Amino acid sequence: NAKLDEKEKERLQQVREQLKEEDVAAVVRDAQDLVAQQDRKEDVSVLPTLVVSEAVPRVGRTYDSVITEVAGVELQVDEQPTNGITYVTVMLDMSGLPARLIPYLPLFSSFLTEMGTRQLEYKDLAEAIKASTGGIGGGLDMTPGVADPRQTEVSLSLSSHALDRNVPRMFELLQDLTTAIRWEEEEARLKTLMTRRA
Repeated sequence: NAKLDEKEKERLQQVREQLKEEDVAAVVRDAQDLVAQQDRKEDVSVLPTLVVSEAVPRVGRTYDSVITEVAGVELQVDEQPTNGITYVTVMLDMSGLPARLIPYLPLFSSFLTEMGTRQLEYKDLAEAIKASTGGIGGGLDMTPGVADPRQTEVSLSLSSHALDRNVPRMFELLQDLTTAIRWEEEEARLKTLMTRRA
């Protein structure tokens, strides 16, 4: 913009008129030094460098899945480098659930962590989950059957993660959520949650 350029020139002229000759000479010297510094070739050999081969191993470490059994239930353990965090997904087979109830599973899974248990009121449960885990989420998984792809296998999943030191508490909470939810005793709470979803 020409007006802005003109105003800038006027302002510079005013500043110039207030400077003594030695001040002007110092500004010119500083400007010349700056240009010389900017034009000088940098000595890059003094900079720290990182070679890709040093940072990334040529062959990534692999981890085998371990299938084991705990209390008569098959368990798949996949060790991974997770910086001290344990991730878990619990899959609950819903194949025995009557077909008429399957449409309600999404509601059921979303309300799991919002109801109370025999041990904890719903507010206390929310605090315990927050204090010991990175959250617990419920979901519904539908996969084609292995024997017959036309048949759908329905599973309810619960996922969570926690610092390694909090893993026992995380499993306690997961156990509460799968065995001790108070559906009948919490009718008012259930109505509130249903109203929010409407």
